[in-house]
Amino acid sequence: MVENIKERNKNGQSLKCFQLSNKICHRANSGLHVALTMFTGYLVGYYAFRALFCHSPAMSAAGGILGLVIGMLVETLLFIIRTSSMDKIPARKATSFTTKQKKDQ
Repeated sequence: MVENIKERNKNGQSLKCFQLSNKICHRANSGLHVALTMFTGYLVGYYAFRALFCHSPAMSAAGGILGLVIGMLVETLLFIIRTSSMDKIPARKATSFTTKQKKDQ
């Protein structure tokens, strides 16, 4: 009996550890995704403006910054879409569960 309690506590701790590592991994993944988007946006803008404005260093840098800003706006929109869709999923499950309970009564 005591062994079962110890085993349950151990499983609960390992579950908490897994959830914590999952959150850390998700945040690191999001951070790397943002950094990659910024880098790609800068490179695309830099080389596009370099081709358009005859290798002018100032205009190439301005194009890179513009590409970086556009990439960040796209990333922000994707983040808003992801978080809003995550909010809707539990709400649907909760309403369907409550309607099933009402039907059972």
